[in-house]
Amino acid sequence: MANKTEIVSTVNVETGEYGEFIVSKEVTSQNFIKVFMADFLLALGILNSKSVKVVCYILENVKYSDNTFLGTKKQIAKGCGVSEKTVYSVLAKLQQVDFMKRKSNGVYLINPKFVIKGNENKRQMIINYYKNDTSAELNEDTDAE
Repeated sequence: MANKTEIVSTVNVETGEYGEFIVSKEVTSQNFIKVFMADFLLALGILNSKSVKVVCYILENVKYSDNTFLGTKKQIAKGCGVSEKTVYSVLAKLQQVDFMKRKSNGVYLINPKFVIKGNENKRQMIINYYKNDTSAELNEDTDAE
């Protein structure tokens, strides 16, 4: 086991404010999740702070045993302190870029090509499930949350 400490710089794209904070993590040889959030969010086209709150909330609440996220728009909005309209637009964007699929009201499957916790065998199993999940083709507009 080792400890990894780094200084992370951030710029609020709305206000231009610059800030730094120290991140300290315990690194082991166990499976881990590593996401480069700035690059990840830039690739998804999600750049404002409210959208980032929604994405972070989702990532913090994913059930990594099967890569599902459970939460209605109302629950997400309350958990993030943003409007349901913001949540709706972020969820639509995340589905558009294939980050996640909507399985049913308040149930989403996160694409394991973006985020996975576990080994390669588990990743491949969840990728196959993600590809073959036909129930995810529900129309987002029918979501009565």
